[in-house]
Amino acid sequence: MDAEMITVREAAQRLHVAVNTIYNWITVGRLTYEDGLFRVCGRTLLHWPTLRERALSGGLDRSRTRHLHVGVG
Repeated sequence: MDAEMITVREAAQRLHVAVNTIYNWITVGRLTYEDGLFRVCGRTLLHWPTLRERALSGGLDRSRTRHLHVGVG
């Protein structure tokens, strides 16, 4: 399971958005614990399979992720 946890920077790279976009989504409630958000020892981590599913299902801002080609890694 640890390999499935990624940093905000990794999530931004995989979703083809800016790091600040991920933090903005968290701030406004677009990304929540139900979407795979975890806070561990002061670090923000995301459960990639959960976040990936959310992104592919259109649960995130599609204008920012419209060119989304989400792979496994």
